[in-house]
Order: sequence, then C-alpha cells, then structure tokens
Amino acid sequence: MFSMTQKVRMYDTDAAQLLFFGNQFRFINDVFEEFLEAIGYPTQSMFQSDFAVLFVHAQSDYLAPLCVGDVIEITLQVTEIGTSSFTVSYKIARKCDACMVGKGKSVHVVVDKQTKKKTAIPDTLRKRLNTFIEPLKGDVSEGA
Repeated sequence: MFSMTQKVRMYDTDAAQLLFFGNQFRFINDVFEEFLEAIGYPTQSMFQSDFAVLFVHAQSDYLAPLCVGDVIEITLQVTEIGTSSFTVSYKIARKCDACMVGKGKSVHVVVDKQTKKKTAIPDTLRKRLNTFIEPLKGDVSEGA
C-alpha cells in the first residue's frame, strides 16, 4: 500500500465551502503521480520513455464532506495487473478521525508512444507494481 497526506485548500472547495467533486479526482491523480515516482517512474522520465501509462477509466465515490483545512490521507493499492493494463483503488480518510470520506478506482493502460497502441506492461514496471498488489475485496462501489 502507498499513501500520502494532503490538506484541503480553499481552492479545493465550492460555494458551499465543501470539497468540489472534481477535486477528489485531483487528489487521486496526485497520489498516483507520487506513487509512480516512488516506484521509479517520475513524470518527467515518462515523457522520455517509449511507452506511456494512460488513465482509461476512473470512478469516485464521495462518502462524507471535506472542508477547508481538513487533512486527509489518500491510500493507493494496486488491485489487478493484466497484460497491458492495471487497476488501482484509492481510499481517502480524514486524518483527525480516520473517517473514510471517499474512495475511487482507476484503470491504466500502457501504450507504445510511436504506434499509439496498447502494449505489454514493461517487466520492470510490472515487478514494481507487483510489490503493491493486494486484490480488492468487492467492488469500489461496495465499500472497497
């Protein structure tokens, strides 16, 4: 499992002073980028490689409100690794009370940059993803 902590900022909220729904996806993307960097694939190196890791599906559930100043922990776990794609689940919890406030799931496909077609996950990336795999018990919409 991989996690990071973040604070809900004023610009993350809407007119009701609650987390704007699209920003939960930003939190998910932020932890995904940090995860890639932690396993040796920083964003800038991905621009120079012969493959790309693309989001092809994303979903998110909002379970409790977040307000400006809330500190959250976003946890990521790899739940499935296929030939050319992998699935990641996310949990977002408020740090002060450990209340799970959101969850999400994303599916990523590896594509060859020249052909723009999906390709096998490179062995090095596959090995690094495998160190974070934990099969998901139930669907993200069921309380993952």
